[in-house]
Amino acid sequence: LEEKIHSQTQTCRLVLQVAALCLGHKFYGPLLREVMVHACGLSEALFNAAMEEAEAAFLIEPCGEKQNVAMFFKFSHDKIQQTVATTVPVGDARRWLHLSAGRIMLASVDTFEEEGSELKSTVKLLSAQNLTA
Repeated sequence: LEEKIHSQTQTCRLVLQVAALCLGHKFYGPLLREVMVHACGLSEALFNAAMEEAEAAFLIEPCGEKQNVAMFFKFSHDKIQQTVATTVPVGDARRWLHLSAGRIMLASVDTFEEEGSELKSTVKLLSAQNLTA
């Protein structure tokens, strides 16, 4: 499994790492795109290519759509998410990813589609509790 993950492009691995560490087993695609574009500086074209690569390798799969467009994704197996997460060293890089993802979620909570309503509720709760630091 590690070999399969390491055989993906660096961009694909980065997208998978952010999803695994910050968003969990099932994640909202538009939110991951926001994090990758705004926190990591990835272009939307590279993000889309990385998601297609991960799907083609059966590392992730769509699990919810709107008008035939995948909105939610999940890791194809829990072990994939766990293995991807272990590829990010504990320390500053991991903390930076969590902090960046959290700030982007807080900043863009009102732009999420209706399918992200559970996410929206969670982010608003965190914001209300002043957990923004």
